[in-house]
Amino acid sequence: MEFATLVLGFLIAWIINGITFFISKFNFWVDIDKKQKSHAVHTGAVPRIGGLGIFLSTFFISIVSYPQLWKFLYPGALAFLIGFIEDVKKNIHPKLRLGIVFLASVIAVVLLNVKIHNIGFVQLPAVISILLTIIAIAGYTNAINIIDGLNGLAAGISATFFLFLGVTFYEYGYTDLSFLCFSVIAGIVGFLVFNFPYGKIFLGDGGAYFLGFLCAVLSIKLINLVPEISPWFPFMLGVYPVWEVLFSAYRRMKKGRHPFYPDKLHLHTLVFYRITRSNPKASAILLVINFVFSFIAFMFKSCTTCLIVEFLVFVILYLVFYKYVINTAKLSSNKN
Repeated sequence: MEFATLVLGFLIAWIINGITFFISKFNFWVDIDKKQKSHAVHTGAVPRIGGLGIFLSTFFISIVSYPQLWKFLYPGALAFLIGFIEDVKKNIHPKLRLGIVFLASVIAVVLLNVKIHNIGFVQLPAVISILLTIIAIAGYTNAINIIDGLNGLAAGISATFFLFLGVTFYEYGYTDLSFLCFSVIAGIVGFLVFNFPYGKIFLGDGGAYFLGFLCAVLSIKLINLVPEISPWFPFMLGVYPVWEVLFSAYRRMKKGRHPFYPDKLHLHTLVFYRITRSNPKASAILLVINFVFSFIAFMFKSCTTCLIVEFLVFVILYLVFYKYVINTAKLSSNKN
């Protein structure tokens, strides 16, 4: 029965995205291309409300199957809504969007009583725990939006995150939360039919906010429900978006720019422009790398030391790979 419900979730997302794609032919809800937006990698007008199908399908089949999941979905709906309005109107100030996401994070903390009580070896004071939780939820919500620059990348990263979260919830008997994870994946697959590899529709801010928000909230709920799981496990499931944001902020500030100044120096755009010259191939490379690190994290989800070592390995390999991509571009430029 639950498998059939998940198939229904896929069909709902697929149909909604199909309708959205058709309506976009009349130039509704489309994204501008790289001629107008400096950090974009696509050309032409593309509808950017692909998150609508994911949100509606997840909301419908989850509430129908497990009504108690409303506590997770209602704050997520608020995060989705502010992103969706931006996708349609394109004039919502970033500070307002960030403020609404923080508000949704606060609501989630209150409704669900989710808190990051410790960071592996150190127990946190109550006030610090609450503040860190709110920042972590809002931060990861925005991190998924920031890496949403290639076909299938943000959606694929999120699907991997939900996959290992869902399996873990199932292992420990939390079938309702496991179902929620897999219902999101069903919606994502219905979206990817149109998004990957050809990018006929984009996830949009609404979709990215919704996926990032749920990833963060569910992962914190997991470590609250199952204390033997290290808090570094969900961190490693989302390590690529998190590190991408932190590293990007660092390199921009090093050059005297605002930490959130848009540019084409994210790893995913560098891989696209300087290695593959193919949007789906660049996305596939990063998705495979992310999956490998997520699988390793899943295998060692109760070993904090192991996960910290994995994090250090990830950072080293990221920096080496980033430098390699930059140097490859320089060599190519010198030859020309």
